[in-house]
Amino acid sequence: MNEIDFPAVSYEQWKEAAIKSLKGKPFESLFTKTIEGVTLQPLYTQEMLIEKLGDQLEKQVSTIRALQY
Repeated sequence: MNEIDFPAVSYEQWKEAAIKSLKGKPFESLFTKTIEGVTLQPLYTQEMLIEKLGDQLEKQVSTIRALQY
């Protein structure tokens, strides 16, 4: 199977292209709200994941370790 390479783009570049394709609709129209009330963005990057969940993941690991002993 042939590998296809796509050029890397930043979140800001992606967002600009998304806004253009929306033709006047607000960027927020791409967000989705779950039944639990959690707002999901249309795209997440690795950097966003680390920024948002970094502290939470550390706390969860600490809690799990504490419960194991």
